[in-house]
Amino acid sequence: TRIKTQEFNNCKSLTQINLPSKLKEIWAYAFWNCKSLTRINIPASVTDIREGLFFGCDNLVKVTVDENNKKYDSRNNCNAIIETATNTLIRGGAATVIPSEITAIASTAFGGCNTLKKITLPSGLKSIGRHAFLGCDQITAITIPEGVTYIGFGAFMDCSKLVSLKIPDGVTELNGRTFDGCIALKSITLS
Repeated sequence: TRIKTQEFNNCKSLTQINLPSKLKEIWAYAFWNCKSLTRINIPASVTDIREGLFFGCDNLVKVTVDENNKKYDSRNNCNAIIETATNTLIRGGAATVIPSEITAIASTAFGGCNTLKKITLPSGLKSIGRHAFLGCDQITAITIPEGVTYIGFGAFMDCSKLVSLKIPDGVTELNGRTFDGCIALKSITLS
């Protein structure tokens, strides 16, 4: 009934997986570094998805959640996993289009996504979690919406091509190592 932490760690030739219909839990970093994984469907039975689910799965282009799942969804074919009740994006990838009603990006939501080049954050976004964009080393620019008040520890760590960033006026908490490893960063605008 569960996939344990790092269960499929470094399965580099795994391209897709059919998860069992009775699966309840997917633990942290379950598919870590599955570089060839291109698609996955989360069954209706899943009620617990932990952080870093697809960390380092660079080629994941199709993420869906069964429409009968009561806790998670992938509304509007967004190619992401969203916690329905809180409108929190818990895992996305290079092909993700973040829905406008998303208010939070969870810890490691895009972590290790080396093929993510551009992402549009919705105007209603309030928080960006710990390591949310860790290692997204193809992003050159990102616009943080004015409504964001919280940016978690290491949120943009190792985004090595990120050149500039503006921190909006509403940010009241900017945690440590936010830009650690951002070697191309030339300017940060703070309110």
